[in-house]
Amino acid sequence: MEENDIKNDSQINNEDTSLIKRKIFNLRLSFFITLFVLSGVYRYFASTNSITNDSLFIDFLPGVLGSALAFGFIPAIIALIRKLIKKTPNNGIYVLYFILIIIFFFLSFIPIILRMSSEENSTHSNKLSIQNEPSFKNYIFSSSEYSVVFQGEPKVIEVSVPFNGSILKGKSAELVILQDKSFCRAEYVNFGENFNSNVNRDYVYNYLNNYSVHTGLSYPTFTYEENDLGKVGSIRAYKTLVDDSGNSRKITYFSKAIYGSSSVMILYVGSPSENYPTSSISSFLRSITKL
Repeated sequence: MEENDIKNDSQINNEDTSLIKRKIFNLRLSFFITLFVLSGVYRYFASTNSITNDSLFIDFLPGVLGSALAFGFIPAIIALIRKLIKKTPNNGIYVLYFILIIIFFFLSFIPIILRMSSEENSTHSNKLSIQNEPSFKNYIFSSSEYSVVFQGEPKVIEVSVPFNGSILKGKSAELVILQDKSFCRAEYVNFGENFNSNVNRDYVYNYLNNYSVHTGLSYPTFTYEENDLGKVGSIRAYKTLVDDSGNSRKITYFSKAIYGSSSVMILYVGSPSENYPTSSISSFLRSITKL
């Protein structure tokens, strides 16, 4: 009788042990599934690039594994310590593991939420900027030999230039493009039929050098060439300006002088050096044509 009781107790203990092992296995499996699901969600939203077939194995899945190691680091340390002191796993310790990885997940997700909020605000701001931005038709500014296109209507004034004891007439047009932080200016003067024969490299360099000195430009570099437009000289230089808040800003200036058979067209552009050349400036300089 006692022998049968012992066998029954042993059988019950084996069944209890087997049940506990199954529960621990299920908890462990649930933990790892949750860990990798949270890591996948984190990597999906943390990535700024779309997931392609190529990036799935090169970037995304290794990133998921790395995130899983990071989220599960503290639970792994606790589990190692418990194993060393021969503590058996139980429901309570796995509840702690779940709480820890969820806390780490949400702490890691905060920067992503802030980034997404910032991008949304930026997109909304850009949409408002585009909606509120005045629209202008291109303005063609031309002399007898050249034309250039402004991205909007510039301010046009008459100019007078002393030359060989006489006063020559011309025009100047200037446009400030606030949204692009750029300014573009063009001016022309008609000199007469025999003027071009006096223009050469030294003449152009002398003019550009005087321009850089009078306008306070630093580190000027000069170029000269002759092409389909005519005799073309250019200068690129820099200037440091102080804004209303007392902050210094480095400005890049560029000027191109195009000498034709009887006139000169001079283009001036500028923008903060970190933005140069802006799209407005590039379009303006490319638009010069000979009539």
